[in-house]
Amino acid sequence: MAGTVPTKKTLNMVLLTISCIAILVSAGLAYETPPFILPGVPEIVECWLSLTSIEGCVAEIYKLLVGGKIGVVGPDCCNAVTEIKDKCWPKMFPFSPVFPPLLHNSCAKSA
Repeated sequence: MAGTVPTKKTLNMVLLTISCIAILVSAGLAYETPPFILPGVPEIVECWLSLTSIEGCVAEIYKLLVGGKIGVVGPDCCNAVTEIKDKCWPKMFPFSPVFPPLLHNSCAKSA
């Protein structure tokens, strides 16, 4: 049997077996991976909801943050600012702890 040539039937069986194994392996590996969510992101999104629901509010706050221009935050945006909980401010502006009081003061002056 050392010098025998495999028959066409034997080759077909080998190819069929390899194909079935390949299909089963890929089907077993095909699963949906859960989305990667950074820790704390859902809470941050929830904190921003009151501001993102008002058109232009985030842009007004950005202008105040970057330019320091008092009075650029409109009344609707200021109302949304007053609804933000104290625990949200450090999550929303982690690198600018002095900004939330500045924003509150700006809204208080415009009221």
